[in-house]
Amino acid sequence: MSEYGSLKSGYADLEGNPRTPFCHIRNPEVRAYLAEFVGTFILVLIGDGAVAQYVLGGGDAGHYLSVNLAWGIALLFGIHFSGGVSGGHLNPAVSLTLAVFGRFEWHKLPGYIVAQTLGAFAAAWVVFVVYYP
Repeated sequence: MSEYGSLKSGYADLEGNPRTPFCHIRNPEVRAYLAEFVGTFILVLIGDGAVAQYVLGGGDAGHYLSVNLAWGIALLFGIHFSGGVSGGHLNPAVSLTLAVFGRFEWHKLPGYIVAQTLGAFAAAWVVFVVYYP
């Protein structure tokens, strides 16, 4: 057994003392829904933020290419955050398509759609509040 074999949570501080996470969610479906919420939030926050900067700046604060790159980077961050937990769908259309073709369980679909929609609306609200004139 290694020196870290006795750690139950997998986390330790610099001295090797076991640490527990602040909030440990044990239910895998709730973890997947939360990951989809946060992943979609990240995607829409960065993407819509780039669009708002470009549009409200009159084109002086960015370029069309920078908006496209921001959406690509936002997708990268969203999938990186949620991919290992929930698959990183980040879009109800992707979740529905996977369910139709048998690669995703139907009983999880409503939760994913709700989480993705709420994440997108929450991020859009944050962008609206930040860029409100």
